[in-house]
Amino acid sequence: MKCFSAIFFILLLIGCAGESPKDKKASEFTRPENGKITQKQAGYYVNASSNLMNAIKKHEEDIQEFIKRYHLKDDLFELSDSVYCEEHPEVTRTWNRLQKRWKNDELKCYKLAGLNEENFNWIGGALADTVNKDIQKWIQTELEKAAKE
Repeated sequence: MKCFSAIFFILLLIGCAGESPKDKKASEFTRPENGKITQKQAGYYVNASSNLMNAIKKHEEDIQEFIKRYHLKDDLFELSDSVYCEEHPEVTRTWNRLQKRWKNDELKCYKLAGLNEENFNWIGGALADTVNKDIQKWIQTELEKAAKE
């Protein structure tokens, strides 16, 4: 349960992060003037969040493989050392490719769910508003179900 709470919190933080350009399908998304998340929007959010949870797991595996391959510390301290990076350009290039792939996978998660990053972030931010207390509980329940699958 603690693991799920941590993932839910991470998704909530992602939902409050920066914005990106809209895509055509997600442009159909209309933010309610009253700030209340609709059931349809909540469904999009659950799908995107579920997609993201799976992508995060895959990305974590990729990072662990990267750490093992290049014999790095778990905290990736070497990547913050300019001398190390200069002496090991292949590590830096591989890390940059890994990060670029993550960003593409993240955007794909939104798109598959019928959202873009901006609208996902809006829903995530709106979940903190008390007007969305009931839908927040529904989303949490649905995400708990998805995490068990």
